[in-house]
Amino acid sequence: MHTETTAAESDNALPRPADWVNLVEKLHVRGLEAQLARQSELVAFTDSTIELRCESRVLSSNPIAITGLEKRLNAHFKDQTRRLKVQQGSVQATPAIEKAQVKAQELAGAQKLVAESPTIRALIQELDGMLVPSSVQAS
Repeated sequence: MHTETTAAESDNALPRPADWVNLVEKLHVRGLEAQLARQSELVAFTDSTIELRCESRVLSSNPIAITGLEKRLNAHFKDQTRRLKVQQGSVQATPAIEKAQVKAQELAGAQKLVAESPTIRALIQELDGMLVPSSVQAS
């Protein structure tokens, strides 16, 4: 029986674009390296190169961010040294985008929960009040 292994399951597995979010978390990057990693999506991962795409012209061309992230990636994948290539372009699935989507879903859930609360409804009716959606925050 053959089972597929993802980068999230094994540090030695070659990551797929969908694994990039989990990999960035494992790298524990900071500063410019973190910004580049979080605002980029994985385009390709081979035995010799790791290719990312980033919308930010500043980050995608910053040698400090690129070199630092390349070192972190090579320290994580100890099997072989890979060159990091970063291209500027439109992105769809970055760790930053995913985090924003999760946060938006949590907020929508919290707003729905508050709006549907019998206690909140009773207070609004009794005090002739209103619920301001921006006052609700997800925890």
